[in-house]
Amino acid sequence: AEGKISIFTLDGTFRSRLDAILTPGAGIESFYVHFSRLAFNAGTEWGFVDLESLAVKHVECPEFEGRVVSAVIDSQIASRVLLADETGAIWAMAIRSARSC
Repeated sequence: AEGKISIFTLDGTFRSRLDAILTPGAGIESFYVHFSRLAFNAGTEWGFVDLESLAVKHVECPEFEGRVVSAVIDSQIASRVLLADETGAIWAMAIRSARSC
């Protein structure tokens, strides 16, 4: 696993390839999409991909330790993300500037 994300335009033209993961050898486990927001998780790392500026933004949450198993972007409040960790606990995160909670 390389942990890279390839970005293509609507007509299939290659636009960019982004390094999404900081941990060597880790791969992206899943993506979560809500309208124009694209979130990803890879083990203990998770964050958002800004498709306009072609940037990966890792989210830092000091209170959250562990591995994200599943996530969903709240359909009513786009700055809120619901996460499930490996223990089955559900976390509601208010995301500020796509980098902190």
